Amino acid sequence: MSREAFLNKLEAMQELAQNSLTGAERYVELQGWDSLAVLAFLSLADEDYGVTLSPDDVRRCNTVDDLYALVQPKKAG
Repeated sequence: MSREAFLNKLEAMQELAQNSLTGAERYVELQGWDSLAVLAFLSLADEDYGVTLSPDDVRRCNTVDDLYALVQPKKAG
């Protein structure tokens, strides 16, 4: 999945306007980001990338781009 597609999925997951994310945003500051959003992201990573992550993996990230990078190396491997 491309970075743009990832951003679009995250926007849809968080009910944000399409093309509103740049990747530089601190994900914890996204509208509606909470523990349920973490679970939704873990599900997205598993279903769309085939990657199993833990909440701790997510907590180590700072930005939306960090979340994207988190699934990229694992998808390639």
